[in-house]
Amino acid sequence: MITVSPVPHLAFRLNPGKGWMLMMPGAGPEQFANWPWVSMVYYRVDWKTLEPQEGKFNWGADCWEGDFKRWTAKGYPVGLDVMCCNPHSDDAWSSPKWLHDLGCRGQFYRRDSGDPMAHGKVMDRWEPDYDDPLFKEKLANFLAAFAARYDDDPDVDFVTLRSYAPWGEWWGLETSEETLNWMVDLHLSLFRKTPLLIPVSNWKRWEPVIKPAVRKGIGIRKDGLGGPVEPMESELCDLASHRAQVILEFYGPRDYLIARGWDRLFDKEECIYGWRASRVNMGFVGQARQWVEHEPDFLDRAAKKMGYHFRIREANFDERVARGGKFRFGAWWKNEGVAPYNRSGALLLILRDGQGRETIIHEDTAFPNRIWPIGHHRSEYEIDLPAALAPGEYALLVAMEDRFKGRANIIRLAHEDDERGRVDLGRVTVED
Repeated sequence: MITVSPVPHLAFRLNPGKGWMLMMPGAGPEQFANWPWVSMVYYRVDWKTLEPQEGKFNWGADCWEGDFKRWTAKGYPVGLDVMCCNPHSDDAWSSPKWLHDLGCRGQFYRRDSGDPMAHGKVMDRWEPDYDDPLFKEKLANFLAAFAARYDDDPDVDFVTLRSYAPWGEWWGLETSEETLNWMVDLHLSLFRKTPLLIPVSNWKRWEPVIKPAVRKGIGIRKDGLGGPVEPMESELCDLASHRAQVILEFYGPRDYLIARGWDRLFDKEECIYGWRASRVNMGFVGQARQWVEHEPDFLDRAAKKMGYHFRIREANFDERVARGGKFRFGAWWKNEGVAPYNRSGALLLILRDGQGRETIIHEDTAFPNRIWPIGHHRSEYEIDLPAALAPGEYALLVAMEDRFKGRANIIRLAHEDDERGRVDLGRVTVED
């Protein structure tokens, strides 16, 4: 057998299910061609925008599909969220006014802390009573239509449970735990293919609501990166990362964090790694530009570490094998990221002949999920080569594919590869 240690590729690689994302950019992907960090875009919208009249849906709204389809057409996935209460809405209504007119309980409120991150224009806004049976009925109807449109769509990377509290961030203690757990189960019943996220919320909700949701396979969304940290947040994120994604969002723009002195108090990079983040929201375009212009090295480092980052430390395989015989292959792998890979994927072993024709000789759909970011992991196979494989010299290639919602995408390993993500390990001679 021959043993090889592939040379690592030192730059970060864009890969499915991980990396930096932009928030509701309002501009096409061509304007960010020189921003190599952007791996997806994230959209959130008020419920009233998508269902302006009961049962009549406006999926093509300019701030929704009218905008994000430009990105998905270029291969960028999207995350989608719908809010029932939005302190930055353009009028009093985030939940539809027709819901109020049907008799749903709720209240108008006004809040102004003077902090630009806490409120938009100071005005009265209506928030529904989430315990009201009418609210639950109409929300369930809307989410059923929403899931019917997007759950199967491989361009939709995640949906966040934004149905409760301002910005859908699950703050507040007025609503019953029964209702919040109902929201969790409703989403799980409707979204069978799309990963779900739940906001970290008020820590008093963690034991009765958030942790049970995480144990059911829902990931964590933590807004507030770069700001104060709640006790036990690392434990909560670690619990989530074993099952699903942890996605973070900055507390505010870079300049805002610096103005408050938080850049000296709270280590944002340490939190990204310690909380096992797979994705981080750079913010709106203007907010993201602050990071791009002032801290590109930070963006590079975090892009490489967040999520998974697979490297082959050593591989060994038979240099010569009989046609139709047993081919032995083994490798030691390291996940140099901070989180496991938690999607559907496959490890592929491929033989490529001198004319460039490829034969997949082995496929392992379980192994990518076993490469945890702690320790080294062994893949070992004894493969029956096809009897029809012609004698001759072949390049042995290794590759990984992401197969999210049935669509095959390249997972780039931490090595030099070709345009299809294949890493060349060496030569194998097939003999008669």
